[in-house]
Amino acid sequence: QTDYVHPFAKNIKLETGARGSYRVFDNDFRVESLIGGEWVPFDEFFNRFLYLEGIYAGYAIFSQELKKLSYQVGLRLEHTDIVTESERTGERNPRNYTNLFPSAGISYKVKPATTVQLSYSRRISRPSARSLQPFGNFADARNTFEGNPFLDPEFTQSFEAGILNYQKKGSFLASIKWLGEFW
Repeated sequence: QTDYVHPFAKNIKLETGARGSYRVFDNDFRVESLIGGEWVPFDEFFNRFLYLEGIYAGYAIFSQELKKLSYQVGLRLEHTDIVTESERTGERNPRNYTNLFPSAGISYKVKPATTVQLSYSRRISRPSARSLQPFGNFADARNTFEGNPFLDPEFTQSFEAGILNYQKKGSFLASIKWLGEFW
């Protein structure tokens, strides 16, 4: 990860950065039962599941403070590369996607101790490795779970409006947030 902040003036700056991460999950899963002093495997509940995840991103945020008004606009470019492999089924499922994530925020001081704020951002929620595992497992005979290796990430957009008031012994923030999918 690397980050850089360049101040153009006392109240204007540009932030940039990049981040990369790579994770490997190797899950060797088996269900066995102790029968007559010997461990007996359940044939339908075994698998070795491999999950490889690479996430690479770059971002830029421009911000400026004026007398009563301040704002920032940003953009993040992100590439995700995920591969799942199931030993039991022989199935290999690569998932690659590149996305843009814009964000913006504006705040206005209506009084020295009171600020009104508006913000927007686009977000991603990726399925977990457990949610992608294509084989069943269970805690007991009545509770089973099986993942889906074809799940796609979920994208949402967040809008938030709020008012922030500073007091001598703390601050008060009242806000309303709306999460949804628009496009």
